[in-house]
Amino acid sequence: MKHRILPRLLSVGLLWWSSLAPAQQPDLAATMAGVAKYESGQSIKPLRQIEELVRQSKTKPSIRRDLEAGLSDLIAGQSTYEARTFACQQLAIVGSEKSLPVIAGLLKHTETVGIGCLALGAHPSPKASDVLREALASAQGLARVQIITTLGDRQDDKAVSQLTDLVRDSNAAVADAAIAALGKIGNEPAGKVITALRSDRNHVIAGMAVEASLRVAEKLAAVGDRKAAVAIYQEMLHSSQSNLVRRSALTAVLPLDSDGGEQRIFDVLHGPDALLKPIAIAGIRTLRSRDASEKFAQELPKLKLDEQVWMIKSLAV
Repeated sequence: MKHRILPRLLSVGLLWWSSLAPAQQPDLAATMAGVAKYESGQSIKPLRQIEELVRQSKTKPSIRRDLEAGLSDLIAGQSTYEARTFACQQLAIVGSEKSLPVIAGLLKHTETVGIGCLALGAHPSPKASDVLREALASAQGLARVQIITTLGDRQDDKAVSQLTDLVRDSNAAVADAAIAALGKIGNEPAGKVITALRSDRNHVIAGMAVEASLRVAEKLAAVGDRKAAVAIYQEMLHSSQSNLVRRSALTAVLPLDSDGGEQRIFDVLHGPDALLKPIAIAGIRTLRSRDASEKFAQELPKLKLDEQVWMIKSLAV
């Protein structure tokens, strides 16, 4: 008899516990209504409740669906600007293709394009990039800049053609944003466009292309294409580049060399380029070879006084 009663008691207990659980959860409709009225300075309690549900939704698809629907309603309804901004932030986490049409509507208006891009920048649906590219075709001014920047953040390969058409736009902000976005995308077609722009007669465009090239090299190095990255950095080391670019390029290229930059450091130390010597000496501390310290200690007598100080500091690390 005891063996029969125990399962029944456990079953009743579980039913009782599950009946309490919903009461402990906030009423989603009521919470969304509270968020819809939110303005700066008011209680953030309803916002925090939604954020908690967003966290829980990672393992509860049903909550995720309800949240997306409620957040989409906040954007489409008569919510405050703060509420719509909050909704966009959360849709960047829980959004699916279902929420894209309502977000796309935000891109059509100058006052809301920013929060629309906020939602799409990290939106999990691949089709978010389609929405941005479609909106870019008719966007103007600041709205165009924001959409371009977001396409770059998403590293949208399909946007390269559109962005290429904008690198010489009459609006300097648009042209700058397009070149920067191509640098973020960093694939082969984007790289070719940027390389060509580095020799542009417009010095502003050429300068932006150099910065974009550094981004491309950084991305190539991150995905393991060291050869291509080193080739770009080598071009950035040319004396025609600015001091800042050359120093940045040397710092970045040293760890990409097969010997960790050891031979390149020697070449700089033995060469006439005083600008790069502090960077090269600083790179000694990261070398992997066991006898690196001994090799470079022998260079001390050949260096100028200030260079000796830098060398001693590097060898002491």
